[in-house]
This record gives sequence, C-alpha cells and structure tokens, in this order.
Amino acid sequence: PLVPCSMFPVSRRRSGKQDADCIARCGKRRNKGLHAFLSGHSWRTAFPGCAAARLGQGRFVPSSGMFLRWLAMLSRAGESRRGNRPRGYCKAFRIWRMNIFGRILRLASFGESHGAAIGGVLDGFPAGMDLDLLQVQQALDHRNPSQVLTGSGRLESDRIEFLSGIWQGKSLGTPIAFLIRNQDARSEDYAFLEKAFRPGHADDTWQAKYGIRDYRGGGRASARETAVRVAGGALARQLTDKIGIHISAYVSQIGTLRLEKPFEQIDSQNVYSYRTRCPDPAADAAMLSYLHRIREAGDSVGGVVECQVSRMPKGLGEPVFDKLTARLASAMMGINAARGFEMGQGFAAARMKGSEHNDQWMPDGTTRQNLCGGARGGISTGENLVFRVAFKPIPTIARTQALLVGSGVPAGESRLESAVLPGRHDVCCVPRAVSVVEAMTSLVLADMCLLARCSKAGLSEN
Repeated sequence: PLVPCSMFPVSRRRSGKQDADCIARCGKRRNKGLHAFLSGHSWRTAFPGCAAARLGQGRFVPSSGMFLRWLAMLSRAGESRRGNRPRGYCKAFRIWRMNIFGRILRLASFGESHGAAIGGVLDGFPAGMDLDLLQVQQALDHRNPSQVLTGSGRLESDRIEFLSGIWQGKSLGTPIAFLIRNQDARSEDYAFLEKAFRPGHADDTWQAKYGIRDYRGGGRASARETAVRVAGGALARQLTDKIGIHISAYVSQIGTLRLEKPFEQIDSQNVYSYRTRCPDPAADAAMLSYLHRIREAGDSVGGVVECQVSRMPKGLGEPVFDKLTARLASAMMGINAARGFEMGQGFAAARMKGSEHNDQWMPDGTTRQNLCGGARGGISTGENLVFRVAFKPIPTIARTQALLVGSGVPAGESRLESAVLPGRHDVCCVPRAVSVVEAMTSLVLADMCLLARCSKAGLSEN
C-alpha cells in the first residue's frame, strides 16, 4: 500500500528498507506522532507533517510491514549503545508492560510491597451506579493476612482511600482512582537480598528483565499487589451482582487433603466464616490441623481454589482470541503463585472418550452434567461456570536454603550460601487467594458483559 511520509512523494510505493530509513531519520517526529496516536488521536492529527495530511488526503495509513518494524525495533531496546535505546524508541510503548487488565473495564495497578502505597485506577465503569464502598473494604479484609491464621502476620489495615470517580455514593463514569497505604513494612528484614537471589522467587528474572529491582519484600512481584485487584474486583462485582451473576470461590484442596463433597452440599454462602476458606466443618478442621503441622515443620504447602459462577448470561465471550475461557485463564494465571488452570473436566478430559465427554441435552436446553464447565467455543452456555486454580507452595520457608549470592549473571562471579530466610510469610497462600480469584472473575465477567453489548445490533437492555 501507499504510505505517505514527508521524506517521500505520496505517489511513491515504499519498500521495507525505506520504512526503516524513514524511522531512523525522522525518529523524533514519528515517535511524538506515535505517542499521540496511542493516546487516541487519529493518524492525521498525530502526524501533521506527513504528506497525506499536508495534501488533505485523509488519515496517515501505515503499511502493516512498517508497523511491525516499529514493534520489532521497540522490542530490541537493550541492543543499542545510544542510551540503551534503539533509534525509533518510543516511550509510549512502555504501556505495553502489562499493568493494565481489561478491554472496556480496565484496571491499572501500581505500587510495590514496601513502597509508600499501592493503588489502582478502574476506568470504563458505567456512570450512575450506586456503590457500596463498605463492600469493597470487606473484600479487602477477607484478603488481609491478619484475617487468616496461616497468613504472614503482616499487620496492614488495608484502609482504602477513593480519590476520584465517585460522588455521593454514585459512580461518575470517570476513572475511579484509589489508594491503599503500606503501614507495616519491615524493609530491614530484606537488606541481605540486595545481592542475593532466593530459590523459587522471581528475584533473578526481574533483575534480568529490568536491570534493577526493589528487593524489599519482593517489590512489585509481591502478593501485596493483589490487594489492588481485590479492590477493583469488588467494584466490578457490584456490576455483576446487578446483572444477576453470583460468584463463589472456595478452597477445595490443601496439600494432600481434598474436599470430596459436591458444590451443592457445601456451605458456599459462608465461605469466609471458615478459617481455611473450605466451607465444610470437617474438612476445614482437618486442613487447619494439617497447616499447623506444616508450620511447625518450617515448611509451606500449596492447594487448589475452585470457583463456581451461577446465573450466568448465555453468550459471553469474544472468539477467537478473547474467548471467555482464555480470558479467565489469563486472569487466574496472572495471580501470584498460580501454577495451573482447568475448566470443566480440565485435564481429566484428556483421558475421556468423546462418548463420555459429550454432554447430553435436556429438554430445557441445558446439559445433563455440564462437563464443559459452562463454556463451549469460548462462549458461555448459561450454565454454571466451573473452574479450578492450582497454587504452588510459598517458596520462602523456615528452613536452611541455598541462596545465589553475587552478581548472579556472569559465570564464576556468584556463589552459593546457606541461610534461613527472615521475614514474614504465609504457610499457605490458598485461603487468601480465594478473594483474589473472586475479584479477577468479577473483572473478567463485568468486562465481558460490557463487550457483549457490542456483539450484535438490536441487543436488548437485558
């Protein structure tokens, strides 16, 4: 296609090399324009110097090859010696570091574990909704480590401060910004990590990616950040509640102990009244005793959170790349310590035959067993969503472990040292993960409901 530019005549067909030369020679002009484009301006407004804009020929339309070369150059930010940036580098592409979740309803998260505060901005929330802010605080209290006997013991109040987007108890339709201040950080416990990498943690990978890291309490990689997701999810949940969707997550397994009762036989309405978040008295007591033994042994353990969503609308999901199943998997696997996601029969389906896995229709349009877990073709069926998230054990334990001390990058410049890691850590993160799973589910479903209104003409208000 013709690609107008101030360097070449409008009628001249551009080659890939000319595209790259243009970016190299006009990098500054193009980068400013690209930043404007990513901020929502049209190509014509963003690139006023291009020939098409000067000649009044409409918007600047780049070739697909030109845009892909932009992305390729921007992804090689560490290859240039000019300030560690290549020619054509654009600060606008920093937004691609994914601290933003959602399509229409978008949650942006910020803050580190031992920084002044963590917080978020929820954009795209519909205007005019009555919001129960106490419900948001209650969700944060459920995630708080002081509310779980097997938690880390970090005493954070997690009092949320709303900065914008809400007036007289109603949403304004503008970005809802909120802040949660850190109050009980003990950064001195982590001073030794300045030049040491812990086993099972993300210390070395963050260092490799960014060349710098906040080693205090894990920095941005800490589960402290999930409080932002819980706050944003609690707001989104009030939207899904209004639609009629009911979300219920609970602990179904800790270590080798597994809840064997079906969902219909558990106390799913009172999950947070159980200390392990397993809504069955016998299983809760057994899991709690097991966790105490694990703590006495100086170890940690993983587990599984199961989530069931009832009263689901039929038709939610955006094939092919934004299927409901794919968005849920992305949301769950983005939670700290998550190591597996399955929906419906999950991995067990690999052992089944088609005659076994195919659900039989019922006269009312539902299926006999809902083996698909509430989604077919990436679109909700209207039956209950059923999925499970597996979490690994917390890697910091009260036992002697080998640390990688030194630079950790050049061979021969680092060494192994044995130490018992200080700090405060969960024996099992799974009970606290229940509220995070519910929050991320709420964000996904609220976003999907908003997207569904764009799926076809004549869509009713319901």
